[in-house]
Formats: sequence, C-alpha cells, structure tokens
Amino acid sequence: MKKISLALVLGSILFQFKAYGGSDCTLYYAGINPLNSKEPLFESLKNDLNTENELSEKQFLIERINTTGIDDYIKNASEGLVSSSLSIGGRKYNLLDLALLKKANTETITTLFNRGVYLSTHAIPLILKTYQTEIAIDKIYNFSESSLEDILISNGSYEYSIVNFLLLNKEFDAVDYLVEKYYLDVTENIKQGSLININNFSIQERLDISKQINVKEYISSYKYQEKERKTELIQKEIFNSEYKIYRLKHKCKDFRNSDNFIVKYAVKLSKILKLIDEKNFDLKKSNLKDVVNSFQNPIIQEYLSKVIRKKNNSRSAKTLNDFEKKSWEDLYALNRDSKYFYISDNGLTLKEYLFLAGKWSWETDSIEMSMDRLAYYLMNMDFFPSEDILKELMKINDFTENGKNLSYFLLKYAPTNSSILAINNSMPSPYSEYGINPLEMIFIKAELSPDLLSSIKFISKTLSKSYVNRLQK
Repeated sequence: MKKISLALVLGSILFQFKAYGGSDCTLYYAGINPLNSKEPLFESLKNDLNTENELSEKQFLIERINTTGIDDYIKNASEGLVSSSLSIGGRKYNLLDLALLKKANTETITTLFNRGVYLSTHAIPLILKTYQTEIAIDKIYNFSESSLEDILISNGSYEYSIVNFLLLNKEFDAVDYLVEKYYLDVTENIKQGSLININNFSIQERLDISKQINVKEYISSYKYQEKERKTELIQKEIFNSEYKIYRLKHKCKDFRNSDNFIVKYAVKLSKILKLIDEKNFDLKKSNLKDVVNSFQNPIIQEYLSKVIRKKNNSRSAKTLNDFEKKSWEDLYALNRDSKYFYISDNGLTLKEYLFLAGKWSWETDSIEMSMDRLAYYLMNMDFFPSEDILKELMKINDFTENGKNLSYFLLKYAPTNSSILAINNSMPSPYSEYGINPLEMIFIKAELSPDLLSSIKFISKTLSKSYVNRLQK
C-alpha cells in the first residue's frame, strides 16, 4: 500500500475547509435576544421538535416492533398500516435501517433494497455497533446508495470518512479488511472529512496503522487541520459577539455546516455601541423616547428599547402544566405565591391564562404578562380567538409593548394567509411607535415565508399609507 504524500493531504485539507459546508446561509433579523446571551438564538423555519403526539406514536411503534418482530412490522408498513419511518434523536430511520438494525430476515432486507430503499448514512454508526465490524462493512457496502469511498459519517460536530471513523474507534483490522476485500484507496479516503488525533495512540497502535498510512505525515496533517479549525472558531466568536443580541431566522438545509453567514437587517453590536458613544448617551439614565428618536434605523431602535425599558420582575418562573385541569380556586392560590409565577410548557403564564378566561386584568409593566408571548401562543396553536376571547383581546389593544399594539404581534406570528387576513378583518390596525413598524415587519415575513405573499401584498397596500419601509433600499 502506498504511503500518504504530505503535500497531497495538506492541499486536500485546505480545500476541505474552504468547501466543507458547500453554500452560504442567509440569516434574517427576527427579534432581540435576551441581553445576557453569549451567542445569537438561531431559529429554523422548520420545527423539528417532537410534539407530544409524535412522541406517543414513536413509543407505540417501538413497542410494536418489539412485540410483533421487525419482519411483521415491515410487512404492515408496506401495506400502509403503520409508519414507514421512525424518528429517534432528531433522525429519521427508514424501513431498511430498521430491518438491518433489528436483524430482519435476508428476504425482507433484500426486498426493501430492491424497491429502492437505501441504508441512511446516519444509521451507519449503529450498524457498526450492531454487527461484528467486517459483517457491518459488508452490509454498508451492499445497501448504501453511496460507495464506501464517498460515505461521510457524522459524529458530534465532525464528519469522518469510513477509514477515519474506523481509526477513531481503533478498528485497525477493519481498515485492512476494506483494503483487502474492497480495494479501498486509504490514501484518498482519509482526505475526506475530518482527520482524528492519533497523538495518544500507543506505539503498538501506531505500528498497526502504519501498514496503511504514514503516521508522521498524518499527525502533521491533523495539526494543520486543527489550526484551520481554531481560526474558524475565532471567526465564530467574533460573529457571535457582533450578533449575540439577536434572534436570527434561517431556512438553510445545512445550517451548521454553512461556509458563510449572510445577515440581513441586523446591525452589528459594535456599530450600535459606537453610535451610542458618539451621541454621549447614558442608557441607564436616558429617556426611552429621546434615545430611540435619535436613531433612524428601526433595528437599533428595537435594541435600545429593550435595553432601556425593563419590566418589573419580583418573582421567579416555575413550570406548571395543565392549567385547565385545576380549579379556579387552585389557580388563584397559585397566583398568590410570593416566590414564583407559573408558566406552562406551551409558553403561556398563569396570569395570561386567567386573562384569556376573563378572570384577570392586563398588567402592562409585569414580566408575567406579554402581548408578544400571548400572540405567539394564540398563533402557534393555530387558534383564532373565539368571540369571548376576542372581547378580552380588544380590551388591551390600546396598550403597547415596546411601542407596539396586540394587532402587531398577532400579525407577526400569523402562520397562514387565512390567519393574516382574519387578523386584518377582526382586529384594529397594527401600530408601532418606534422600532420595526408593521410594514417593515411583514416585509421581513414575506422574505422568510414566500407562501404568505398574497395576504401580505394585500395588507401592505393599507399599511403603506401610514408607514415607510426603511429596510428596503
């Protein structure tokens, strides 16, 4: 077997760090982050979190596999009686993944493969744990869509070629097996993805791998890679320090591995602080309106309003589910708790719950009551208010939070064209005294969700009579 050329590997690694992610990712301003944050809050437009129903379904499917056996389960899935995939740890496993992991009959596995179902790359580490390594390699070779040379295996924040992954797990005989049976070019394969740290390998372990690679050159290449990685980490820290004050939304497929972030509308923190310094403002003593009106940029106004105006907070938050299962007497007793205020998993506080039921008045300066949070809850539940709740909402629409009324927040979180139009028809006009105005808010919303363009275009005609879009240049 040929030894590795250091020049080739270094050149390969350099290429890898330039092209690893494959594309840029555009991040959009979506709000101000809690002020003590160390990095931006990144939000994907796709909600990958399991709902309670999905978790129950997953448990049911696992129990069914364990009870009836994988072959019967796959037969039922093929007939449409049960799901043809299973989500575990945020990853979706298809029927062939499940068949191999549960060691289904050869006929079942072959049938699935012949139907065009392939082994998922993220299932490969589990396959290697399920079978003796050489057998696992055979199955990976036989049932993967990609060739052994092209497979990249995720492990934490790293991706490894099959040889580097086997070296990571000290499966040295398996590397020999790849060469002897599948004629895998180790020299080329280790250039893919991340190298591993073999500095702590024993003398015997280094001798074992030296049959296939040049240990000294591999270590040099690893050091070069780590130097590049540290440079990336420094760049990430700089990025985080500039944008840590924001919540940023994206719709990138491979967000974490993107080469470069393009940030739209958010202003770098260093620029904001420089402008504040130039104007000689003491934010602890300054009047809110004086400060925000001194800056024309709506994003800067949003940030400053959060810094200057803080709601009262005399109690700590404590989670409590199922408000609706408790009596009003119990809820009132909880509300009198001097130490805690209560919030449910869906984000609604007890006071907000009581307000929607018509049993509590709105408090404008309390951290326990937020029109922003209330609107998010109502829209996230895909729930447009009933007539009774609408009356309660109308009572607070003249109040403002960060200079905005409730209609503004409802429109901000409305998920569909129909809900946008319903808010437009049922509620007073959205209002903003400072910061992102309603026209600017729906402008960003349209960029993130083009499917809402028809309703946004309709209401923007009215909003453009009262507001100017300062973000559109």
